[in-house]
Amino acid sequence: MMLIGTPASLDKVRSARAATERHIVELEASRRAALLGNGDVAAIDKIDVDIQAERRRIVILDQKLEALQADQRRQEREKREAVRIDAIKKIAAHLRTRQAVAVEFEAELKRLAQRYEKLSDTAEIRAAWPYPMELPGYFSWQCGALPWETARALGRQCRAMLPGPVLDAIASSYAGDGIARAAAPSKVTGIADTFEAHARHLLDTLAKVRINSDEDDASEEAAA
Repeated sequence: MMLIGTPASLDKVRSARAATERHIVELEASRRAALLGNGDVAAIDKIDVDIQAERRRIVILDQKLEALQADQRRQEREKREAVRIDAIKKIAAHLRTRQAVAVEFEAELKRLAQRYEKLSDTAEIRAAWPYPMELPGYFSWQCGALPWETARALGRQCRAMLPGPVLDAIASSYAGDGIARAAAPSKVTGIADTFEAHARHLLDTLAKVRINSDEDDASEEAAA
């Protein structure tokens, strides 16, 4: 039966080697005693043969120990590889799930962009105003604060989605001096509030636009 590199088999070989080393020490002591005593040459020669046999046994046990250690390392590599394969299978399953999420996420981004386009589109509003020529030169239908406020909302709510330089640029937009700020100010306007303020400004401005000539205004005042 072939031994494999297990802790028990390694301990067994190490124990046998230690016992062999102790036996060699005992044989060498016996040889010295035989040389000093009445031991004949044949007895001393027998001791030498036994010592050589034990030393040869040490060599074989060392070879066996090396083979068992190599086998143990092989088993450990196989175990680690099996763990790796199992981990990769589990990770692959998680990644497949996330791939489906990525498809949904991309579709959500597309819908979000379409909603932003609807929010920032002014074609319907401009078409509904019958007096474009009377609008002042500084007047703008577009909500100029909307793009940056949208970016700030992303910086607040979607920090993990954005690279560091983008977050720095968004943070710097609060200060107005080009210096990146690590954190947003405590007072947050928000997209809805920004758009509502813009809508109020539009309606207030349109209500005050002069749509009558000076003569018409004078006639109305006289009639009043």
